[in-house]
Amino acid sequence: MKTAVITGASGGIGSAIALRFAREGYNIVCADIQEKDCEQIISEVEKIGGQCVFIGTDVTSKTDVINLVDRA
Repeated sequence: MKTAVITGASGGIGSAIALRFAREGYNIVCADIQEKDCEQIISEVEKIGGQCVFIGTDVTSKTDVINLVDRA
């Protein structure tokens, strides 16, 4: 199983990308600062049968990005 890490998955292009990858059978990792912002996309991915997790990430923080990569 492949995994797609999507930053900014809570809206706009990020959510469209997350849904497209989920439809293609990818596991989705939503990386964002606030989990609440990703709740909708997580729900939508799960409705189409995909797996989706949230990892709190500030992409301006090197530590957060390293943690994201390690956990994903």
